[in-house]
Amino acid sequence: MINKLLPVVSFSDIIIKLAKGSWIISNENKEYLDMNCGQFCSILGHSNEFLIEAITKNGNNIQHTNSSMISIEILEAAEKLNKISGNMDAKSIFLTTGSEAVEFALRYGKNLKQKTGIVCFDKGYHGLTYGSQTITYSGKYAYPQINNIFSIKIPNTENMLQCLKKLEELLEKESHKIALMILEPIVSVGGMLFPPKEYFLEVEKLCKKYDIFLVFDESQTGIGRTGEWFYFQEIGCTPDILILSKGLGGGYPVSAVLFKNEIIPEKGFNITHYSSHQNDPFLGSIVNFIITCIDKELLLEKIKEKGKYFLNELQILAEKYPVIDSPRGKGLILGFDLKVNNIKNYREISKIFLKEIEKRGVILQATNGGQTIRFLPSYLIKYQEIKKCIIELEYVLKNFDNLVIKKYEE
Repeated sequence: MINKLLPVVSFSDIIIKLAKGSWIISNENKEYLDMNCGQFCSILGHSNEFLIEAITKNGNNIQHTNSSMISIEILEAAEKLNKISGNMDAKSIFLTTGSEAVEFALRYGKNLKQKTGIVCFDKGYHGLTYGSQTITYSGKYAYPQINNIFSIKIPNTENMLQCLKKLEELLEKESHKIALMILEPIVSVGGMLFPPKEYFLEVEKLCKKYDIFLVFDESQTGIGRTGEWFYFQEIGCTPDILILSKGLGGGYPVSAVLFKNEIIPEKGFNITHYSSHQNDPFLGSIVNFIITCIDKELLLEKIKEKGKYFLNELQILAEKYPVIDSPRGKGLILGFDLKVNNIKNYREISKIFLKEIEKRGVILQATNGGQTIRFLPSYLIKYQEIKKCIIELEYVLKNFDNLVIKKYEE
């Protein structure tokens, strides 16, 4: 049956028949601990019965409207996002995917500034629709490429000042072309990188100085992933535009774009937006449930506590096994690098690693050319499930050097 699907990715051998909580079950009845809650979307676990109940209740009333009609569910969802957005005092639009949200932000940001240029991180990921792909990994995979995409290096503590200096040099020369600077505050696909908080505070000042919108793509970090509603709140840096997706839908296709209230023209926008499922009540019912659940269950604090525990366990493993390098994380977005002597291309190495851990019943993902292993589990993951992951990681790590040697001797 799989040969009837377009081969756009390398499909796993696992065929899923059931998923519940942090677990998925294959059609061969083998259980797997899913440490990435699908594609980082099922933040309240797979098949959450209360979320399904909320969707069903809404579906019995209304699930779809035309683009210019508004439901009670959407009004409530916009009010909830406004409240948790803090000093953004945000107004929202609800869409379906992260790429769609990025496209919306680019379109309206460019229109408001009447400029076309965009600044982005050189290893940032924002989607694969054409507009979003032009700023994903500097747009090097987009065809045809377009003008006025300016990529900048992702800073660390050591080179932060140098990166800021180069950024200001760029803005002094090109700001008359640049409408937006769109950044992931935690760079996941690019290697689970955590730029210094101070960097973003300086970037915010530069954006104001050079009349540029600061846009944060919090598709992965937003809606509680780091233990705050949004990571920008921990940084203390408020974007003009905020992009949300993934966890916002709890496993369903939901995204949103939030605009800081003060940047919205008094007379409104001079362009309109029509998308078949924008501001659907179906989307609103999901967002309302997700925010209410996180708030009611005090999940933000629990995410911080579980994240500290998880990171400490990874650090203990790193002390015992040199193949684990630089474990890092904030809340329940964590990762570490694989480190193998005399290896530069980690794609084959990570395939071995992921296959071995899969045999032990744990599903993980690699990124950054295979070198970085990342963890973005459900917010409701149990401590014993984290411990299960650590135990199976250690089992694989004990024999990993031999597995790599065997692979390269074949």
